[in-house]
Amino acid sequence: MCFAGFRPSYPLRALPLFVRPGERSTRRFLEWETGGAPPAPELVRLMGLGAVEFRTAKVVTGPRPDVTRAVPTLLLLAGRSRTHDPRRVAARAERTLAGVRIATLAGATHHSLPYADPDALGSQVLGFLPTGLPGGTP
Repeated sequence: MCFAGFRPSYPLRALPLFVRPGERSTRRFLEWETGGAPPAPELVRLMGLGAVEFRTAKVVTGPRPDVTRAVPTLLLLAGRSRTHDPRRVAARAERTLAGVRIATLAGATHHSLPYADPDALGSQVLGFLPTGLPGGTP
């Protein structure tokens, strides 16, 4: 939500998560979001339990980036996201943050990003991080 809103279909598909929270509605939602690919069982369980156990908790989102500060930023996008339009998010990020590095994991969706292609994800993150800490410590 930092650079673009949800696609209209996303909140509509997420509605059952609030009406009937639990693993079953979570699994159906994630299967839709991933285009039918089976979601990670751990993610289904975690989201399902969270929806039940923390039903009244406020969803916490981070603030939008402070565009007045030049902070190295890596924006990883999911190429098959049903949550956001990755091209729109990338375009807005480029207009908003000077020097932002944007990478798209082509086969990932919003919710599968952490596990769909761990090698590509790791390469992007490790390639972005500094090679050493101050003082020469690796």
